[in-house]
Amino acid sequence: LRCHFLHVWFGLVGAHQVVSSRTAELERLQSTIQTETKAIGEDRKALKNEKGEFEVFRSETLEQLETIRKKLEKDKKEFADARAEAKGAIEADRRDLAEKIQLFEEEGADSQRHLQRLPAQLDE
Repeated sequence: LRCHFLHVWFGLVGAHQVVSSRTAELERLQSTIQTETKAIGEDRKALKNEKGEFEVFRSETLEQLETIRKKLEKDKKEFADARAEAKGAIEADRRDLAEKIQLFEEEGADSQRHLQRLPAQLDE
């Protein structure tokens, strides 16, 4: 009976040690889970803040790009208008120059004819 009692006693002691070991392991795992859950919560909060900051940055950047696009469109239109105006002025200058050349050539031809008639007029 004593053997049986000792055998049961040591069996209970061994079982108690196993239970205690498993309980300690469970407590350690629960602590790890709490720590990791807290860290995940902090990471989520940080990511949410970063996402908010990114959205603000993105919005400001898109606004700046739109402003630049509008300015480029305005500058492009002004350049096209100035180019058309310059082209018109060049065409007007060409026509004016062509008219002056034609008048100069006509005056030169008239002067040439007058010079050719001059000796005949002097003989008269």
